[in-house]
Amino acid sequence: NSPTFDGAKQAVRLTKTDNERFTIQAASSYTRPFEFWITFTTPPSWSGSAHTLVGLSGTHRIALAATTGNLLISGVATGQAMANDTQYTLRVVFNGASSSWTLNNGTVNSISLSSTDIGTPNFRVGSNFSNSEHYDGWIKYLFSSDAGLSAGDVTDMWTWSGN
Repeated sequence: NSPTFDGAKQAVRLTKTDNERFTIQAASSYTRPFEFWITFTTPPSWSGSAHTLVGLSGTHRIALAATTGNLLISGVATGQAMANDTQYTLRVVFNGASSSWTLNNGTVNSISLSSTDIGTPNFRVGSNFSNSEHYDGWIKYLFSSDAGLSAGDVTDMWTWSGN
């Protein structure tokens, strides 16, 4: 099923029970470092399997744990708990052992991830790469780059996203 636009939240609403997701394609495979930004609102409650925001590949994804809402990046637990029905902006730089994530323009947190490139560019939004673990919430903005952003660009992105 296709997600719908929620005018009140000015975001796309995806529901887990309807298996809603969409696919984004690009002209070539992504290499590291790969930067991904997403502004999303968390589910009203945590239930079922993990809630995957984006499935970039079979290895790399951004998800929230099923019953706790803890942030998972490529299967690695970050220890970051997410509140229900709350908007966040997340920046993840996928770069193997030198990866990082930042929430709402806060602390840049180091994280060691698989060194695998993202690969084929037909990534999923609202599910993992195998079209399961659907998201139950809202997604407002997406941005990706494997060209790398300058420090000024990063500042502009945080400003643009309202952080």
